[in-house]
Amino acid sequence: MLLLLLHCNNTCKVRNKCLGLDKSEN
Repeated sequence: MLLLLLHCNNTCKVRNKCLGLDKSEN
């Protein structure tokens, strides 16, 4: 799980996708 969090923090886009906020990036 920790690795997943680090991967999500790699980029804003990937982070938003992981957080489910990708739709808010429109």
